[in-house]
Amino acid sequence: MGCCEKIFYDPDKKTRTLTERIMLSERQLDRARGGKDRLLAYLKPELGKALGVEVRHWLQGSYKNHTLVRPSSKFEEFDIDVGLYLLCHAPRMGIHAHEAKLLLHQILEQYVDTEADTELQPWEVGRDCELEIG
Repeated sequence: MGCCEKIFYDPDKKTRTLTERIMLSERQLDRARGGKDRLLAYLKPELGKALGVEVRHWLQGSYKNHTLVRPSSKFEEFDIDVGLYLLCHAPRMGIHAHEAKLLLHQILEQYVDTEADTELQPWEVGRDCELEIG
């Protein structure tokens, strides 16, 4: 293989490997995890209280699958996908998806008002809500 192996693995740490160039740094990961944790700590109880149900979450996407890639420039973004789940029989409780998403969006607006480093992305009914933690 010649010298090509050092592109992927360099035990002497003299060469910055491909893995190091495409993976997020620990600092980036810690910041993203902290933002996710703060958001969920606020969002789940607020949504649960408003709807009268238990709310749980499940990590999804590239973060969950350990395939998250560093953005190509410091001006680009990456995200952590989180699914929220209402543990109830929604029709029996009179909870409609449209109303739950509208309520979720309102709670996200409240969160953005308290967290200076966040921005709520434009949202249309019928689409998922997205929050940017800067």
